This record gives sequence, C-alpha cells and structure tokens, in this order.
Amino acid sequence: MTKFKTTLGASISVLMLCTSNAAIAGDTKFGVLFGSAASNDSSESVITPISLGGTPATFGYAVNSSSKTGYLFGGSVSYWADSGFIYEAELSYRRNRSSINGEISFADGTQSDSLPTSGAATTDALSALANVWYEFGVNTDRSFRPYLGGGAGVSRVEVDGQFSSSGTALGFNIDNTTNISTSNTQFAWHLGAGVNYHRINDTVLSLGYRYMDLGSNGSGLSNGSGTHSIVAGVRF
Repeated sequence: MTKFKTTLGASISVLMLCTSNAAIAGDTKFGVLFGSAASNDSSESVITPISLGGTPATFGYAVNSSSKTGYLFGGSVSYWADSGFIYEAELSYRRNRSSINGEISFADGTQSDSLPTSGAATTDALSALANVWYEFGVNTDRSFRPYLGGGAGVSRVEVDGQFSSSGTALGFNIDNTTNISTSNTQFAWHLGAGVNYHRINDTVLSLGYRYMDLGSNGSGLSNGSGTHSIVAGVRF
C-alpha cells in the first residue's frame, strides 16, 4: 500500500508541473479515460525439493495463465499546443483476471507422478505516465482527427492468486494449494493511436488502441507483461 501511495504522489507532482507549464500558451484540458484491458497469456515452471514420508523428493508445477478481459480507468491533465502536439500527465488503474491450468508433479529419484491443477489470479496495476501525442489536422476544421503517440513512467503491479490439486501421487494422498503473491514497481511504457472528435464546444471525445508494457514483477503468472486496451476518453 505504501508503494501505491508513492506512485500516486509522484503522479500528482507530474500533473501539477504539466498544469503549470500549460498556463504559458495553448489549451489546457482535464480528462477521464476508461476501457477494456486484455493481457498476454503467460506460463511458469518451478521445481522445489521436499520430503515425502521422510524420503527426499521434488515438487514442481508447470502452469499456464490465460487472461480474461479486464478494465481500466484513470484521469489526466494535458496541454494542447498549436503545433498539434499534446503533452499529458496520466494516472490510471487497471485490473485483469486470469485462469490457471496445468499440472503439479512429484519425483523421488526412482519414479514420478503428476496431478492436474487449476485456479485463478488477479493482476492490479497503478501507473503514473507522461505522454506525448500528435494530432493530425489541428489547423483544419475537421471534426475527426487521428492521433498517435505514447508515453512512459512507473507502474506498481501486484499479482495475487492460487491454484489447487487433490488426488494420489506416488502412493500419497495429496491436497495441495499453491499461493501466488508478488508486487513490484517497474518502468512502464505504452504506444497508442486513435481518433479525436472535436465538435462539442471545448470538449474532445476520443477512442483508440493502446499497447502497454508493465515490466516484470517477479512472477511468470503476471498475465504477461504486455496489455492490449481499447480506450475511450473525454477531455474538457
């Protein structure tokens, strides 16, 4: 929780700096964004020494994480220069769930056995980003104006979940639950493109696609480091 507060504080500082610079010229807008977020599938394999009935053995698992579509929302403050460049500070939160399937295995040096396993995990990410977009057609009266760009910053990523198995392996009754809990603050970046709509007073509506890399958090079951999002926004 402390790391989340640190990320939030850093983002507020960036937002204040952006607002301060925007007062020089051009147009300053505040915005909200929301949309869907789907992550790359991922996998993880682990082997750990254990004891089965006093006999040295190994326990391992090989699982795959299949992402389900999640959601994102956030806010921003941006400076729209007359040249078509948009300088923006953004704070956003996203959540994804994933299903976990695979197997756990046991080996005692002479034989091995395995059991199917399944479960679920949740990935939460809070990101503070500095973005630069370029809008085409800024000096025209067109309502729809394409844009592209990207940004970079920091993201606090937390993964929590578990997968379970039960049955008989190597002659032992097995009732196993493996918990996943990792968190890390990483460099993050994203690229995107879309279209802005400019015909409602000073309000701008937007719709676009973003690819975001959240970095690594120490777990292979982090829904993958890359996320794909369809994002809608309103700036005013």
